[in-house]
Amino acid sequence: MKKVVLLLIAIFIYSISYTQQRVVTGRVLLTDDFGIGNILITAKKSKATVLSNPDGSFTIFCMDDDVLKFKSKSFFPQTKPVSGIDTLRVYLTFKEGQKNVDLLREEGYLSNEGMKFITQNLSNASNDFSSYSNVFELIRGKFNGVEVAGNIVRIRGTHTLSGSNAATYLVNGTFVSDISDILPINIESIKVLKSTEAAIYGSQGLYGVVVINTKK
Repeated sequence: MKKVVLLLIAIFIYSISYTQQRVVTGRVLLTDDFGIGNILITAKKSKATVLSNPDGSFTIFCMDDDVLKFKSKSFFPQTKPVSGIDTLRVYLTFKEGQKNVDLLREEGYLSNEGMKFITQNLSNASNDFSSYSNVFELIRGKFNGVEVAGNIVRIRGTHTLSGSNAATYLVNGTFVSDISDILPINIESIKVLKSTEAAIYGSQGLYGVVVINTKK
């Protein structure tokens, strides 16, 4: 009798564990037009691992309260909780520079059209920023629709009734509160993310993100 009870308990526990698992689908994207393939996607709790398809689509088994990790060689990593979510759209930020452009080709992350978009719009590692006296002058001079007041950057179109609507700063993959000590000559690449692009950073991207990568 005891064996039967233990067996029933084991079946009950297994059934609960099984029902907690579910399927999450989605796409990994550079922009709405370009999917990213061969991105390693890992579910923290279920331990499932998949690679995104050439169009960026993926399907993975997760626990109800799982967290997905997105990793690659040419894009900054992302983590996304999936509690209550069955479909995801995940936007990855490109690590600018010629080395990462070369890795895009080697790893097969993007289609030919996506590669053209990168080289024409995002890869500015060859730019010479030494003509600017400071980083805020550089931002003011390079990006339309951006307002600079002292050490504060604001992206037009982001409004709030209270609090600050200042953009946040992401330097070499880490959010920082101040970029005034970064010399333009030491900057490898810089870009301003607005609206949906900055939304990938959650509340930290609410009013836009200034993304800077410095020369190593």
